[in-house]
Amino acid sequence: MLAMNFFYIVWLFAVVFSLMYLFVMMGFLSGWNGLVNYTQKQKQHHTRVSILIPFCNELDNLEACVKGLVHQRVQTTLVEILLIDDHSTDGSTQLAQKLASQYKQLNYLANQEGKKGKKAALETGITYSKGDLIITSDADCSHPPRWLATMIDYYETQEAGLLIGPVTIQMGSSWLQKFQGIEFVSLIGTTGGAAGINRPIMCNGANLAFTRAVYNEFSDPFKKEFLSGDDVFLMHQVKSRYPETIHFVKSQQALVETKSAATWRQFFNQRFRWASKTPGYTDSDTLFTAGVVFGISLTFVLSALLMIYNLDFYKPLLFVFFFKTAIDGWFFFWVAPFFNQRRLIAYIPLFELFYALYVVIAAVSILFKGSYRTNQKWPAAI
Repeated sequence: MLAMNFFYIVWLFAVVFSLMYLFVMMGFLSGWNGLVNYTQKQKQHHTRVSILIPFCNELDNLEACVKGLVHQRVQTTLVEILLIDDHSTDGSTQLAQKLASQYKQLNYLANQEGKKGKKAALETGITYSKGDLIITSDADCSHPPRWLATMIDYYETQEAGLLIGPVTIQMGSSWLQKFQGIEFVSLIGTTGGAAGINRPIMCNGANLAFTRAVYNEFSDPFKKEFLSGDDVFLMHQVKSRYPETIHFVKSQQALVETKSAATWRQFFNQRFRWASKTPGYTDSDTLFTAGVVFGISLTFVLSALLMIYNLDFYKPLLFVFFFKTAIDGWFFFWVAPFFNQRRLIAYIPLFELFYALYVVIAAVSILFKGSYRTNQKWPAAI
């Protein structure tokens, strides 16, 4: 009798969380489709801009990133690029100094002794920067020629306080890269969709812009007690006061590409760091969405485990699997063309099998390991 009651409880969870997931994803897709594909409107700009590139041991990536930035199609007299070194030990320091001597708009800064981590590097850069608009990116990113002009143009024409730029991931032929490609399209599509319905929940520091005036509104904009999450914590604080000033820039001209994790170990370490900032969230939209995703993932994993004791649990398992696969495939179908990744839709069923387990493991890791705090060394690609 108890086993039968538990079976129906799992079924109830399967139905409830599936319907909640459908509701959430319908909202995000509505927001995404409601966003206008933005193209640059002005040829001349008047805003002074500071681009911040914090880095730690990025010898293999730094030069390519810098060359992409200094060759942006924009008036260079209004732009400064700050490379902020967080105690690199691989030769990145010397390379950054060399590059700074070659390009007049490029400046090298270093975190002082006692200040460590990406957030400290960003604060150092903001302190020394002169721009009214601050744009952050990462050293392992590549930027299309009109990226900066598009971001500035959007800011000047839309009265925005914080701009969420689109990010894509470098693709390859391995299953790991395909998995990351599907995940990134879904995450950025969700990011844009949530912003499109005026309920932003995420952003990515690889392509983020905000005004100095907005940044100065907050005493601890990055929540320094957490190692990760400078981007999302700032966005959430801006949302709490000025939600109408947060915009997603839906433009392929502004699409920044970042490198994918090379190994599954790197991938999971990076995602666990992303998940570790969750205890610091206070935004209700973000917490609700995270709860729904965790709930439907847990129901799937729990149903699979309970099949060991009762094969009837295959019913809620298959219900959740096919329901969520259909929803995600539908969402992906509409979002993927923006990233030129629609071919990945064929891998979504396999993605679903791994993703539910990954979500549950990431959530459990927070409970047992806690959050990554600032007394730990800044890992790459936070």
